[in-house]
Amino acid sequence: MRQIRLDASGWTSTDDFYGTLLPALGAPEWHSRGIDPLIDSIIGGGINSVETPYKIVIYNTKNIDQSILDHINLAKQYLADARNETLSTWDKDVDASIEILR
Repeated sequence: MRQIRLDASGWTSTDDFYGTLLPALGAPEWHSRGIDPLIDSIIGGGINSVETPYKIVIYNTKNIDQSILDHINLAKQYLADARNETLSTWDKDVDASIEILR
């Protein structure tokens, strides 16, 4: 499976998370920054140039602010929930996940 690896060592805000992730997904410039638009573009497909399946692996998170880590964990949970809902509702698996490494 493809891995999209993001180095979080210099992140000081959630904007840094989106500023690194969205270009890695090939998101268009108009893509909004936030959990809901992120999940919509991953689950819905057809927006980002990088399509599923993939795993987003975020490393060097040991020294980032807890609020950033909390936001990433929330995005991780929302993505897992949306994937499960899509599978149960539409019988379609959108194989995407977020892994956080310390």
